[in-house]
Amino acid sequence: MIPFSEKLMAARNNMMLSRRELGYLAGISDRNIYTYEMMGVRPRPAVIKKLAEALRVSAIYLVDDNVEDPLHSLEGKEAASNNGCHITKIMDILLTYIIAAFSDDRIEQSDKDILFDGLACKYYLSKRTAGNHIE
Repeated sequence: MIPFSEKLMAARNNMMLSRRELGYLAGISDRNIYTYEMMGVRPRPAVIKKLAEALRVSAIYLVDDNVEDPLHSLEGKEAASNNGCHITKIMDILLTYIIAAFSDDRIEQSDKDILFDGLACKYYLSKRTAGNHIE
């Protein structure tokens, strides 16, 4: 497992960027980059997306400590984005929030289970409503 702070620093170093340069590319301050790397602070999903774009890595890679491939699912997202698929962009943002919630050690496992059960329930309900019954 590689934490967000280490992934961010490694990706930045891999592109040979200073904190100030990364901050400029992502539209955030270099002080914020420092707090993310050195203090382990996790930014909001919108900022994670900006960082991922600037570093040319996937947002999922940055937020999911278990993902080790910096390009994890990036190709499919770029293709969907190029096709102008608005719902895919929304789902990407939603997935970033969900992954952050599931990987946050401050959230009780029982609360994570409630979130997962709620998502699964809504998924199956929407499939049933659309006429795509799941066995």
